Amino acid sequence: MSFNSDLKTELASASFSCPDCIYAECLGMMLYAGKFSSDGIKLQLSNPSARKRVMTICRQVFGVPLKQDGNVLTLTGEENLCRAFEAFGYEYDRSSLQLNRALVENECCKNAFIRGILLTGGNASAPEKSYHLEIVTSHYHVARQTATLLSEMGLAAGYVLRRGNHILYFKGSSTIEDILTMAGAPSSAMNIMVVKIERELINKINRRVNFETANLDKTIAAAAIHIDAINKLEKADKLSTLPPAIQETARLRREYPELSLGALCEKHSEPISRPGLNNRLKKLIKLAEELEI
Repeated sequence: MSFNSDLKTELASASFSCPDCIYAECLGMMLYAGKFSSDGIKLQLSNPSARKRVMTICRQVFGVPLKQDGNVLTLTGEENLCRAFEAFGYEYDRSSLQLNRALVENECCKNAFIRGILLTGGNASAPEKSYHLEIVTSHYHVARQTATLLSEMGLAAGYVLRRGNHILYFKGSSTIEDILTMAGAPSSAMNIMVVKIERELINKINRRVNFETANLDKTIAAAAIHIDAINKLEKADKLSTLPPAIQETARLRREYPELSLGALCEKHSEPISRPGLNNRLKKLIKLAEELEI
């Protein structure tokens, strides 16, 4: 099952907060159906739960059943279509549909309207891939008026025209979480939140690993310079002539090339500070360089 399918299954199980919510949800379903005009109503829904909810709600609101043919639901016939349009306060032969704000006055009805939109015209990407939610309608004014309604609810949407369809889309994970929660899909919203937290945690771990790897690379590169100097001094029989403390530093540097200066300080038999250790290593490099003069 895809995230989008699971989302619609969850939305299809949501309950109504008031008697008017069923009209608001049905309005969202119709305005974002594949076709809602005087020529007929057509919806193509692959999710069985969404399909069942649409059929049940439309029968309650219109008083007539939608015809089902596989994933496709249709309603035809002038009398049936008149009843459908009149249920939302529309004139049957009106060419351009508008959002009937009277049906979405209450907060719960606004949420039900969004649920209807998502059930028939919504598409959500899996959060593991991207944070993207879009709702599609063939009605220009409906898209613009829906965008205004959503903006009033604090849900600003982007807009794009694609193949004759008007699409409102959302990219921010927080906004998508809010929309799904309002629409009655808190589990789907939580899934997005969990994925986001996991992604942030992985990114944090990766940044830490990269930081530590970079530091280790620097430590090993510096140690290579130190060890090269120590080897030159030993080959020239100069290492054994140095003070015991510096000889100990040389031995430990060769033994632990991966350790930072701070960690290497702790390996010494006598306490030594990082500046003190750094001075000893610089002295070894300088003595080795003098051999080449």
